[in-house]
Amino acid sequence: IKKNNQNHETSYLLVKQETRRLSKHWLMPETPAVYDWQTAIQYETEQQHEAIEFEWAGETIKHIGLVVHSAIQWIAEEGIEQWSEDRILAEKDTFSRALQQQGLPEQEMTVAIKRVQDALINMLKHERGQWILSRSHEQQQNEYSISGMYNDKLVNVILDRTFIDEHGTRWIIDYKTSRHEGPDKEGFLDDEQERYRAQLEKYGTLMYQLGEHDIKLALYFPLLQGWREWHFNKPT
Repeated sequence: IKKNNQNHETSYLLVKQETRRLSKHWLMPETPAVYDWQTAIQYETEQQHEAIEFEWAGETIKHIGLVVHSAIQWIAEEGIEQWSEDRILAEKDTFSRALQQQGLPEQEMTVAIKRVQDALINMLKHERGQWILSRSHEQQQNEYSISGMYNDKLVNVILDRTFIDEHGTRWIIDYKTSRHEGPDKEGFLDDEQERYRAQLEKYGTLMYQLGEHDIKLALYFPLLQGWREWHFNKPT
């Protein structure tokens, strides 16, 4: 190894490279307890599984749902006061391009665009929808990614919308683009609440781990102007 000293003179260090053999009785020492290998943490993201909302539905419904979610985020971040029914109708080409990017067939485009517009217009006209999108809330986030331990797995989830209201309550709201054409709308919403309860409880658990204690969970159905809410009970 070449080395220069303080007088700029060059000297060389020799590295001894002879081979040394281990004794035939040599054994590898035990790993200290503090360094024992643990079972690898399992990691899970929502993208690794089909979203509950679309398990039963075709690809068209899935594409509509994704575009509606993106459009609601757009409205929330720009400000609901900037939007109207006329503007939503005027954004027809924007929604068309978004659906095309999702791979929606052209023959299904007209119906899909109307479904997207109906969902957004319904939300703008609905008092609950206006409250959800209001910019008056504290610490509001859209499509908010959080991670934490849940059922012994490291999970990552995305919250459609979350904020703290004027009473200090942390809301976690999930949008669902479900449709219902039967007579018992309230019964349908009750069933949907039970269907998605575990999903929302997972979100509540992760937010609780981040230090939030007063938490409410909610589902909003823009196509139905439907709403279900319940308190999150902290884990025991």
